[in-house]
Amino acid sequence: MCGIAGFYGRGDEALLRTMARTMEYRGPDDEGYYYNIKERIGLGFRRLSIIDIAGGQQPVWNEEKTVAVIFNGEIYNFAKLRANLEGRHHFKTHTDSEVIVHLYEEMQERCFGALEGMFAIAIWDEQKHSLVLARDRFGEKPLFWTLQDDTLIFASELKALCAHPSAKKIIDNRALAKYFFYEYIPGPASLFKNIHKLEPGTWLRFDGKQCEQASFYSLVSHVQNQKTMSYTDARRALESHLDRAVGERMVADVPLGVFLSGGIDSSTIAYFVQKHSSHPIKTFSVGFEVDSYDESPFARLVARRLGTEHFELRISEQHAIESIHSIFKKLDEPLADASLLPTYLLAEFTRKEVTVALGGDGGDELLLGYSTFFAHQLWAYYARIPSPARRFFENIVRALPVRDSYFSLDFKLKKFIDVADESDAMRNQCWLGAFQPSEYEKLFTRAFLPVDADRALSEDTEVRWQDSSLLSGRLQQIAYLYITQYMRDDILTKVDRASMYHSLEVRNPFLDSQLAAFALSLPDAYKLRRGIGKYILKDIMTPHLGKDIVFRKKQGFAPPLSRWLATGFRGMVGEYLNTTRINSDGIFQSAYVDRLVREHTSGRADHRKRLWTLLAFQLWHEHSGASWEPDAH
Repeated sequence: MCGIAGFYGRGDEALLRTMARTMEYRGPDDEGYYYNIKERIGLGFRRLSIIDIAGGQQPVWNEEKTVAVIFNGEIYNFAKLRANLEGRHHFKTHTDSEVIVHLYEEMQERCFGALEGMFAIAIWDEQKHSLVLARDRFGEKPLFWTLQDDTLIFASELKALCAHPSAKKIIDNRALAKYFFYEYIPGPASLFKNIHKLEPGTWLRFDGKQCEQASFYSLVSHVQNQKTMSYTDARRALESHLDRAVGERMVADVPLGVFLSGGIDSSTIAYFVQKHSSHPIKTFSVGFEVDSYDESPFARLVARRLGTEHFELRISEQHAIESIHSIFKKLDEPLADASLLPTYLLAEFTRKEVTVALGGDGGDELLLGYSTFFAHQLWAYYARIPSPARRFFENIVRALPVRDSYFSLDFKLKKFIDVADESDAMRNQCWLGAFQPSEYEKLFTRAFLPVDADRALSEDTEVRWQDSSLLSGRLQQIAYLYITQYMRDDILTKVDRASMYHSLEVRNPFLDSQLAAFALSLPDAYKLRRGIGKYILKDIMTPHLGKDIVFRKKQGFAPPLSRWLATGFRGMVGEYLNTTRINSDGIFQSAYVDRLVREHTSGRADHRKRLWTLLAFQLWHEHSGASWEPDAH
């Protein structure tokens, strides 16, 4: 697990080192560089040693020194690939990175489709005078790029890319408008103008003059290729996929553990890791002082049943406050997922014991675990209710008193009725997001608001929805939206940043490509039954974990944000969302922001998501060094 950076064009070796060293935490163990002034190519690398600790330096070259690779990630099938290559190539190390070099020699860009794992790769092909970039199927590992001044610049993080003088930190107003709807920046855009995220499952080639991009993976195609099978056979196959995927992700030459929340996904991963281990594995969890948010008792129960060596961190409101600035100083883009806070602290806590942790991300998206999937089923019935009856119900819901407990009933019902006129795809995003499109003229100043804000908010979701049109049903299409938007640009981004800031590698077995395609292809009835999501997984795991764990009420990994914003975080809200500061930024209308603050702190409304999205942006903006330009009206 590492950080990579480089350029093809303008630059020198000193600049290359500066770029890579901005993200030293991604690779504290070693660094490596290649700079060729004649070819104008620079490759920089920071290493976190996981496999072949003594021999894993990068860049890695082929025998003739014509192909060089730097890469961030893990290739889980590298041993099988190596066995096939050994008769034709001489290997100097035991690393997965050297396999990529020789596989590229034989297959060129087709090699990326043969790699099972998480990766961001840069390959210098000296004979073709070309730089090739590639990113894994689901976007577990980040890779940013830009073409400026005839120079292709790339890096694992924006701060490394923007250390190059040709890359400018100018906020893209359309991208920032999207942030307040999605709570993250949907790819392939970044927050900065003309800087992009390489799409997952895609490679890019630059020959010094032109860029070419192509996809090497289609989740939709792989889902369509799955065979239809009975529930019994599907149950058996899913368990087999999980067993294999977890086993393949346990290869490491350093200590390994598991994030354990006590929910079904992480408990499933812990079960299979312990099954493959000859000694008690290490599991890690966090707890909160507010009972409705605290899952730690369930994590302890799972750990006891599985016989793991369990470590638990208790997070207080003060603990979170003290950590906020250190997080947002490092973040390259604003991210309003409040679970970033406990994830960051969990990663810091876990890194004291292990270098690699396995997690359960992907299970909710693939197996219909979120409550919104059931909400979509309910909406089909709700939409048929006569308008007068609906208006009566909606008036009752709006009058419900505000509660600050975990996803309280009033919060969910108010979200449910708020999106009557939206399409299926946009309805889902309105349920998930912070601000509604109808609020934008009240939230943003006229100078900032993009002229095509409405289109900006819908275009990403519409493209993904169109991509999913070949899938078999509406819930499968919505699951595809989750995978290609929320999971990729929120969940995986959050986990990558929070873990790598502490030099911790996180692996996600649910995102094994065979497992993911199989799980997504299963009929809705196998996964969502009588309002119970992930039913088939719960059926598999009941004998191993017990019904009290498997069928307990779902609880996301979230802090008691609503309460914190009205209590301990109140001073921070006053500091960053006050009228003077808001007016000086010129982005928001202070009257609307002030109204949101007053209504939330008085208990008249629950604006937790809106206020946190604003506060997260302000905290990021303070440290970003970024500027913005008025939109052309």
